[in-house]
Amino acid sequence: MAYGTIKVDTITFTDAGVDKSVTISGLVQNPTFTGNVTVTGTISGNTVRGQTISGVTVTGTTAQFTSGTFVSLTGTTLQGTTATYTTGSFTSLTGTTTSGTTANFVSGVFSTQISGVTVTGTTANFTSGNFTNISGGTHTITSGVFAAGTAANPSISFVSDPNTGIYSPGADQVAISTGGTGRLFVDASGNVKVSTGEVFNTSATGYIRVAGGDDAGSGASILAFGQSHGSAAGRLVLTAVGSESMQFGAGGAERMRLDSSGRLGLGTSSPSAGYLLDVRGSMYMVGTNSRVYVDNGGIGGSSVQIGVSGTSHGYIGTDGNFPLVFQPNNTERVRITSAGSVGIGTNAASERLHVVGGNSRFEGNYVSFNNNGYIRTDATNELRLQAGSSGTIFANSGNSEIGRWDSSGRFLVGTSTSASTGNGYTPGLQVAAQSGSISASSYRSDEYGGIIALQKSKSATVGTQTIVSNNDQLGLLSFEGSDGTNFEVAAQIQAYVDGTPGANDMPGRLVFSTTADGASSPTERMRITSTGDVYFGTTTVNPGIGNTATGTLIRNGTADSDRYIAVSRNAGAGLFVNRNTNDGSVCDFARAGTSVGTISVTASATAYNTSSDYRLKENVLPLTGAVNRLNQLQVHRFNFIADPSKTVDGFLAHEAQAVVPECVTGTKDEVDADGKPVYQGIDQSKLVPLLTAALQEALAEIESLKARVTALEP
Repeated sequence: MAYGTIKVDTITFTDAGVDKSVTISGLVQNPTFTGNVTVTGTISGNTVRGQTISGVTVTGTTAQFTSGTFVSLTGTTLQGTTATYTTGSFTSLTGTTTSGTTANFVSGVFSTQISGVTVTGTTANFTSGNFTNISGGTHTITSGVFAAGTAANPSISFVSDPNTGIYSPGADQVAISTGGTGRLFVDASGNVKVSTGEVFNTSATGYIRVAGGDDAGSGASILAFGQSHGSAAGRLVLTAVGSESMQFGAGGAERMRLDSSGRLGLGTSSPSAGYLLDVRGSMYMVGTNSRVYVDNGGIGGSSVQIGVSGTSHGYIGTDGNFPLVFQPNNTERVRITSAGSVGIGTNAASERLHVVGGNSRFEGNYVSFNNNGYIRTDATNELRLQAGSSGTIFANSGNSEIGRWDSSGRFLVGTSTSASTGNGYTPGLQVAAQSGSISASSYRSDEYGGIIALQKSKSATVGTQTIVSNNDQLGLLSFEGSDGTNFEVAAQIQAYVDGTPGANDMPGRLVFSTTADGASSPTERMRITSTGDVYFGTTTVNPGIGNTATGTLIRNGTADSDRYIAVSRNAGAGLFVNRNTNDGSVCDFARAGTSVGTISVTASATAYNTSSDYRLKENVLPLTGAVNRLNQLQVHRFNFIADPSKTVDGFLAHEAQAVVPECVTGTKDEVDADGKPVYQGIDQSKLVPLLTAALQEALAEIESLKARVTALEP
């Protein structure tokens, strides 16, 4: 159904004389007004269009008009040449001129201006505008005019900080305030003032000055360059008053500070108390004769200098007859006297270098003593004492010689002249003193004691290990006495290789020698071999056993059968056993630790005793048939092969063994591993029981025969 068109100059809707809102509905929901529309209520709709729209409130999604006057203007999009309103809220506001008390919008683009008391929005782009207050996310303004403002309420301020910003304190003046107080001022002459002070920059005076009081700087800080009110040109004045300090920075950090006490700190913001200059870092001075001079102000005249002398050297010294003292931790540690003596740990050096207390350490190649001797180290970290032509001399506190290393490398203690031994040796270590003693003391918690090692390598090069050979001498202890002219050997203990040595294998023997009265050299008296055998007066193995050698051997073989004592001499007894008091045993024989026999003596006799106590026996029975057994014993006369001239009575061991086995030891025709005979032996005392029993049987038989004879006699 079609509708027509209403054309009128003015349509006013009232209710009882009161303007009302009008809702226009129909097929066309968004009517277009080509004339003027004036309402005292509310115009609302999706789209409002017209040349001029005036009313209290216009509400809609889109408003398009050439001009409009509203108390309240609300919509998503506002497009028009001119909009005048008391309050407006828009998502998008576009137009040439917008005037109102308050405008709230998300974004806006304007050709001419927006004027109003308050403009709030997220984005606003203005060519020109007049506002009492602008707030929002972003404002781009080509030109604008702001109120003068005050320090407490600057005309240009910041969100949530209204008393900080830019304002004008007077005509042709600009100022910046913080916290409601003016801080920086630019006057009509171009002078810049900071708070109550001043910063001047004029061509007439040619300097910049920061001051808060008079020219002397009382009551404030001063920065002055050049001439200042009649003072000398070229002056630099930096003044701080009270407890304030002056700070100098570079590279974004503080580099130097002059505090209120006059202390200057370089590289520190806290100069140390008690020092006018506190430098944290290195100092570099350039100049042919540059120096740092520290003087006590003329009191006593002492001073310290650090400097360079021309291009030849640098120095640290004193001016005048004063020592140079080094005192770390505020305590004197080193002093160099005016005479050039150095004292460490003492302030009274008596020598060129005088060290008292603690330990001393020297790192370097060597210390030279007038080129006559050195203390030095080499690449192997060894400490060397290198002597001059006379050797190295050791002296006591009285400067008397107590020892020396001579030029041949011999170490002499208590003497300055080396001597030879009685056997022609010149020892490398010689001790000559009234005590004449050498000790090796060991203080340790284990079982080991002091050690004196005599060593030999079969090499002529010191430090080279070459294996020794059998019978090589390994060491010698010589005991010598003076004959009035020379030292002569009285006794010796020598060590030899006793076998074939190898890796971790060094068999050895000790030889003990003494010099007989009237003899000129020692003779071996005893030796201990590598097997533990001890020889006295002989070097022959098993003296007297299968040979006629004399001497004594204590055999200590590895096998039980190879442990014994052999004594051999040309005449006289080979073994003497004596008992001085009362009668009793002089030898005790045991088997497996149990005594089985003794040899005992009385004042006039010797007894050879074997075990026979009844408590040692069992199964005791009478011996019978003794005569028959005795008759089986064959008694012979013979001589021993070793003594053909002497015939004796006796038994053959194996024959007697068949009758009385316990009287014979060994086996008939036995030989050892070398095929040598192992001879049988006989203990004829073991025949006594059989002889006694046979005699008893014979006596009984005699008594029986006597009785029979007596019975037959008339």
